[in-house]
Amino acid sequence: MEIDGDGLKLAMYTPTLGHPATVSINVTNVLRLDIKWSDPGAACTINYLVVGNGQLTTIPGYTPTSSSPSS
Repeated sequence: MEIDGDGLKLAMYTPTLGHPATVSINVTNVLRLDIKWSDPGAACTINYLVVGNGQLTTIPGYTPTSSSPSS
């Protein structure tokens, strides 16, 4: 599994069946996040990657600024 942010590789992981992994990646200033995966050993044509409880969280103490234009 490869995780890219704005076209740059942020991390690579090798997940295994029955062993969930916690993935923690710094996505500061990343606009687009891509999760790519393949199963080169798969004998069938249907494969699944499940991303459970996907959350983006802020750094403790961070207060986002408003991105809306002022009137």
